[in-house]
Amino acid sequence: MDVTRNGIARRRYLRLFGALCLVALSACTTAPPITRRPPNALDKYLTAAEQGDAEAQFNLAVCFAKGDGMPQDAVEAVKWFRRAAEQGDANAQLILGVCFFMGTGVKQNKAEAVKWYRRAATQGHAEAQCALGFSFEKGEGRQVVPQGR
Repeated sequence: MDVTRNGIARRRYLRLFGALCLVALSACTTAPPITRRPPNALDKYLTAAEQGDAEAQFNLAVCFAKGDGMPQDAVEAVKWFRRAAEQGDANAQLILGVCFFMGTGVKQNKAEAVKWYRRAATQGHAEAQCALGFSFEKGEGRQVVPQGR
């Protein structure tokens, strides 16, 4: 493949992956803002999240990611996305993977991103399957074995 075709393929990949990341992060915008929720919604999310409720953990993470009802805090958002993801929430797994891929709220780690994409993908999450496919296509997150070994 010549350099020009390679460059076109790379640009296409980056555009598609960028669109995928926007789709994944758009899950953060599907919940109504705190301002349209009951005044104590944030307290209820926090209480339920601390008690292990995965949906509340996801919603709280979204609030931190968006700065909805509190200062925006990517690190705190990742903490709550991880807790929901560890309980099997496929949306949280995908978004956590995107955070690792992009280095948002955590140190960039493409192998960790692929791990979370795979967990969501095995649950049938279409966007996670797409992210996993893009990652495999580009060799992202896989350990490269040197030739001749």
